[in-house]
Amino acid sequence: MRYYLPYAIPSHIFQLLSAGLLIYIIVKRPNPTGYFLPLFFYATTYCLADMFSTVTAFFHIHNIKAAYIYYPLEYIFISWLYLTIYPMRHKRYIIMSIPVGLLVFALGFFFKGTSGHNFIGMSVLHTMLLIIAGRFFVWHTAKGQTELKYDPLFYVTLGIMLDCGITAISYILFDTFDFRLPFYFNSISDCVTSAFVFTGIFFLYKSEMAVLKILQEAEQESSPT
Repeated sequence: MRYYLPYAIPSHIFQLLSAGLLIYIIVKRPNPTGYFLPLFFYATTYCLADMFSTVTAFFHIHNIKAAYIYYPLEYIFISWLYLTIYPMRHKRYIIMSIPVGLLVFALGFFFKGTSGHNFIGMSVLHTMLLIIAGRFFVWHTAKGQTELKYDPLFYVTLGIMLDCGITAISYILFDTFDFRLPFYFNSISDCVTSAFVFTGIFFLYKSEMAVLKILQEAEQESSPT
């Protein structure tokens, strides 16, 4: 897929910490916040795909075909994430964009560049995810109802926008520049994206644990002495 090995270790540390916190949340809180499930699928799939990419790159195994499985899944999970958050009037765009993005990705196999890979399809998927996340970012920050520096969705969305924005461009460049150059861009963005997503999940963890504490205290007060 896409990674320059020196940046893989910090990325994997953040990704494993994110997956660990999400697993801990679901163990302690069987009914977490509504967007937990798509965030869990996105973060864990992201972690597994990155680790697979690093292992195959280390052994010089050609792994681009794995991206053809991962990126449609990522597209579905992130779209699902924002479907659970957006108000009803904004959901129509995402609902319409899901089949359109997947169809364009499928058609991209018939319009491969000189490299012979479906970089156009992957770039289109990430461009559409950038638009979805960007629309949410504008709407969410304009509400002014939460303090953004403690808001999980603020950091997760920043990470998604960064990742999708850079990769949407770099996949177009694969057939234009030296083959290694887009890998450097993607590797750096992957490391920073993993840090942003972890930060968001960390604040989600703190929020869910605070709710759990309140519920436990309320249960103790209501139980007969």
